[in-house]
Amino acid sequence: MAHTVTRLPRGADGQLGYKVETTHGTPVVVDEFRRHILPLGIKPRVGRFRSEAFVPGLHARASSGDVMYNDGGEGQIKLEVTRLDMLELFRWAVGGTPSSAQQGGTAAYLHTFEPGAMNAAGTSLTIQEGIPSYAGVVEPFTFAGCKCKSFELAGEPDSIVVLTADVDAQSYSHATDLATPSYPATHVPWVWTNAAVVKRAGSALAAVKSWKFSCENGLKADGRYFDGTGKRFE
Repeated sequence: MAHTVTRLPRGADGQLGYKVETTHGTPVVVDEFRRHILPLGIKPRVGRFRSEAFVPGLHARASSGDVMYNDGGEGQIKLEVTRLDMLELFRWAVGGTPSSAQQGGTAAYLHTFEPGAMNAAGTSLTIQEGIPSYAGVVEPFTFAGCKCKSFELAGEPDSIVVLTADVDAQSYSHATDLATPSYPATHVPWVWTNAAVVKRAGSALAAVKSWKFSCENGLKADGRYFDGTGKRFE
């Protein structure tokens, strides 16, 4: 395809965009963009049906009858946790809708997440990546039906809190060019100075040097639909 979007030779500004899907696996045009930690981790997954029907000496090579197909994608994305605009991503990761309560009439809100169902609304994303190449062009990949297999939040006293998510995509496309990014002005990273006390079940934990919180979702993605698409089922 012809690429209309080029980036720096080092790929320093490869982009990451996403949007919640109305129907799982049906791609939508991304319109939200997030600063991310390179390298971008979701890679296309190419499936192969290996042909066993060959005769040595008759066929040139055993793979001549193999069938290749679009098997989605998998990998990690790493994002800095910001003080605003993270609810949609956390809902995608956890699989539930948070309950929110304003804190003492201030601009601060407490969002409480309970693990939900990964087939609920908001738990399937279209994610678009610009993957830098050595030639100085950022290759556009659009992944549809993206589910969060697991995630980890981690914080250190001398670094920004980071969200790492393991992603499983149902399908990918290389035919859609990168959307024009528009980054939110509310990208204010979360650091230990924002919350000097780490709590568990409402109780403060003394002398915390670092912390991690991880969650693994029970996704079954090793089966396929027998409908001509070969896509992994939800």
